[in-house]
Amino acid sequence: MIRWNSQGRQPVEFFTAWSNVNFHYFDSLGRFKKNDTTYTLMFGIGDTATAKMASLYARRNAIYTPPVMPALPEDGKLDPNFVVTQGNPTPADLQPLVGIHELYKEHHAAMIAEYQRLKLLREREAAERAANPPDPKPDIIIQHWTIEQQDEKANNTQGGQAQ
Repeated sequence: MIRWNSQGRQPVEFFTAWSNVNFHYFDSLGRFKKNDTTYTLMFGIGDTATAKMASLYARRNAIYTPPVMPALPEDGKLDPNFVVTQGNPTPADLQPLVGIHELYKEHHAAMIAEYQRLKLLREREAAERAANPPDPKPDIIIQHWTIEQQDEKANNTQGGQAQ
């Protein structure tokens, strides 16, 4: 599921679409160019395990309704595609999504390889940190104290004379 909005238009419109492409493969892609426009990508990618969500809801005596995915071609490598399910995006609103699917169709092998390389690197770094945890002793110790404000009324009566 992809959510985005109409950039630079008032009022802002919000859109939702479903894609058959794994957007994790765009991890290392910060921008791309389509025609004369350079698009900068800022993804907030999150995975939802629908079986776990259903179990969590069941434990709370609630009913989980998983999102309904529209029919899409099964193999995103051969036919990367998307279906808009919310909003009425203009052709300009769709250009980044069209461009990223075109990019994936042309370069999916390299994108998947880079994703797998980075994933393996992160796993190695995590294993290295687990095997050799950092020294918990901080390099810098900052000592501070809190100045308590005295009651202003008490200050006025302590050294002054009553009239």
